[in-house]
Amino acid sequence: MKVSEFFKSLDAISDNCNIIFKTPDCKLLPLHFHVTEAATVFKKFKDCGGIDREESYASIQLWTANDYNHRITTGKLRKIILNTLMENENDMEMLVEHEADTLSIYTVESYEVIGETILYLLGRKKTQCLAPDQCGVNKEVVEKKCCKKGGCC
Repeated sequence: MKVSEFFKSLDAISDNCNIIFKTPDCKLLPLHFHVTEAATVFKKFKDCGGIDREESYASIQLWTANDYNHRITTGKLRKIILNTLMENENDMEMLVEHEADTLSIYTVESYEVIGETILYLLGRKKTQCLAPDQCGVNKEVVEKKCCKKGGCC
């Protein structure tokens, strides 16, 4: 989901509503999460084939403590993101980071409004070889192993 779509989803519901994040394995992130970081990430790297690449995305980092009564509402989340992201970042992909045993990075696939709650369905962020022709990886094997929406994963 793009940042602009994420903002539209928050606009679809009043400012004092609950937020739920559901992981791809159907687990719900704790409702008492904190937003510890809202960021624009500019990544400059060299792929496995030696090609210089750049990517950028928006990210919110969620963290939970033992303050079980804490809640971030839709209005509060919108303010946090608006105060952090620059105007030109609306077309960037929005990612969600959350630490359970390890840090997980999710894509935001879709959302659903259920009464006074907005439910965000998260997806798996995948990796792949960016230069299969340079690494000796058979491109057909890479394409077969890549999961399509609703596919093997």
